[in-house]
Amino acid sequence: MMPTNHDLLMGVETLVGSFQARTMGDLHLRFAHQPNLFASGYVLSTAALAERVIQRRVGASTSLEYVVVDYDSADDERTFRAPLPRLTPEPGVKYHRVITRLEAKNRIACSIASADILNRLSSLRRCMIEATLCLRHGLAQANIPVATRAACRMRVDHCLDALESFLRAHPRFSRAAAHHNVWVLEKVFRCTHVKLVAGFDWLSSHSQERLNFTKQLLKIWPAWNERLIWSLCEKCLRRVHTKVRIVAEDLIVESHVCPSCRVWSKDEILRFDRTVPTEVGPCPKFVPSVRLDDILDRLIGEHDFSVYYPGSQGHVRDAGKILVQATQGGLISTRTPAHDWCPSTAELSEIWDDEFGGSKYLGLLGRVSACVSWSVSAGDYAELFEERVDALMQRRFGAPVPLSLNRMT
Repeated sequence: MMPTNHDLLMGVETLVGSFQARTMGDLHLRFAHQPNLFASGYVLSTAALAERVIQRRVGASTSLEYVVVDYDSADDERTFRAPLPRLTPEPGVKYHRVITRLEAKNRIACSIASADILNRLSSLRRCMIEATLCLRHGLAQANIPVATRAACRMRVDHCLDALESFLRAHPRFSRAAAHHNVWVLEKVFRCTHVKLVAGFDWLSSHSQERLNFTKQLLKIWPAWNERLIWSLCEKCLRRVHTKVRIVAEDLIVESHVCPSCRVWSKDEILRFDRTVPTEVGPCPKFVPSVRLDDILDRLIGEHDFSVYYPGSQGHVRDAGKILVQATQGGLISTRTPAHDWCPSTAELSEIWDDEFGGSKYLGLLGRVSACVSWSVSAGDYAELFEERVDALMQRRFGAPVPLSLNRMT
């Protein structure tokens, strides 16, 4: 297995050789991200860029699995803030906070109710329309084609109406936000065959496999017994770091106290399908740490290519090194993990960087909400994205055309 690639074009080249022998079926891409209310163009274009480059270079059709890591903690304010454009004093991003970290109370994300967001949408709508029209004005002054003011308003309303419908349909905020991001991938980026997977469902449906591999890893590296597993406090729904030990054939989560509400939990056998009741439905009692989660997903998943957001570089790189040691050293017997790509911000910026657009405002299109970028764009946003992908491939490969592997013959 090769370590994680931090250059998409290099990573895709490894696929060319790997899949020449395949004669049928899609390539299965997997993109995982924490719940995100209004994901930026950078976040969603990570998945869309991987899809487009693989389709062109490998000459294969793809299916995209969007995994919302809803057992992540809601302590990251970006989960509940919409990235909107500002033009003064310099072009940049301002964040409209829908609910605060204090209101979220650092709970596990899948315990946050959609109702907590619904009554804030009117304020968000006003701010989003104002910021979108502001960006439109800046682009128009730079002689960049833009949509009409009426079209901008209509598209923002369309995005907010879609979000509202998902919030009303799904009691969990994390599920509703993920459905909306999939809607944007399909509507704005024209990604095809996108399947939404709730992280909590994925966690519990592969409980025994995760448990077996966790036990193997702990036997290889006993020092991992600390900070390997989070336990959910049944009172305040915060995740708590725990210690784990092996007793006979079981993994035991040791007794611990919640630092927030001081509730004491006794020793308990680790089960990834164990749940805690909440007002929006059951949530996982035990959650793997980020590093363990990366490793388990690569060992268990059946996808061909993993895609990660730049903020994941540190723990993804660590997980890749551990997997190399474990699999090449024969410490763990498993299939060869999927190829993966965790880009740098610089690589993503090649799609929207000012250097290629000729305007200081064009760089904002990747940094703000993809809904805002779509709303201000004249013509077809997906076509603009396609043109920039082709330009990227022209610079890196010398030609944007697909490499034909005659895979379907």
